[in-house]
Amino acid sequence: MRINISQLLGTLIVLITIASCAPTKEVTKTLDWQSNYDYSLMDDVTKETHIAVEKYLIDMMLGNVTGRRTLNPSVRIDSVQISSSDSTISVTFNPAYADFPIRPETVALADSVIRKYLPEPVKWFEM
Repeated sequence: MRINISQLLGTLIVLITIASCAPTKEVTKTLDWQSNYDYSLMDDVTKETHIAVEKYLIDMMLGNVTGRRTLNPSVRIDSVQISSSDSTISVTFNPAYADFPIRPETVALADSVIRKYLPEPVKWFEM
């Protein structure tokens, strides 16, 4: 059997190109990213809600939800406010979140991902 070097190189180039296009997932994110907030000032439900939103951000940054990285790593939470009287949760992000396209499907995705991490007392609050 004779090996054609040009075919071998062509196949190798195609395989390298395909491999470089495949989505990559990091297994963990450093704890430093998660520890930028002072949880000691929050009640337990607010803390757990804040952590739920952080998990959403990390999932989106790592591509765990969509298979590709969709959020800029500089996105941070500015505030999380819970109103028990109105049964609402309000989340505000820093300006880096503005790069993320806000469409009905991306809002629904954010809602479903955050909701799966929310603590039971606020799991069904409107966001």
